[in-house]
Amino acid sequence: MKRFIECIEGFVEHNRGLVFLILLLIAITGSVVGYRYYHYMNDSPEFCQTCHVMQSAFLEWQQSRHWNIKCQICHRMSIFEQNRLLIAYIARGEMAGPERQSHGKAAPWKACGGCHQEDLQQGASLSNPYGHERHVLMEKIGCERCHAPVRHNFPAGENACMGCHAGRFSASARTHLKTSSCLQCHSFS
Repeated sequence: MKRFIECIEGFVEHNRGLVFLILLLIAITGSVVGYRYYHYMNDSPEFCQTCHVMQSAFLEWQQSRHWNIKCQICHRMSIFEQNRLLIAYIARGEMAGPERQSHGKAAPWKACGGCHQEDLQQGASLSNPYGHERHVLMEKIGCERCHAPVRHNFPAGENACMGCHAGRFSASARTHLKTSSCLQCHSFS
């Protein structure tokens, strides 16, 4: 072993320029590969389908109203989460399970306002608040309370209003609800 180390030291001593060039090439290659990996994870929707449990969600996204928005706009990961996925993939050959991914469950709901800010400020005044402005901005009710994630389209559920307002309906409103939904009269858009 000692002789091997001496051989390496002798090679490095006589070929400093070559060793420097090799280290420089390794650093450049590592930087390019690292940048491409970072870009792939943060900007490419195809990254999401590399995990076998994401295939159906990826197909749903492609057929949704949000098909032209990259997955990573709503499903953001911290550097720590990204590297944890990379290490899990290298160590086990598989991505970490989706149930352990916070970006898949909680983070998307926090991103809604980034694109839907106009919907949230729909022109209601503070003296007559209604719709999204009252529910989201004033009452601080999260989007997920009313919008069900159906194929990445997030329609307001027919029964969403009943969860909070069930005891507040007048007799005529309860009669009317047997044949229609709240959103037919109370427009949120």
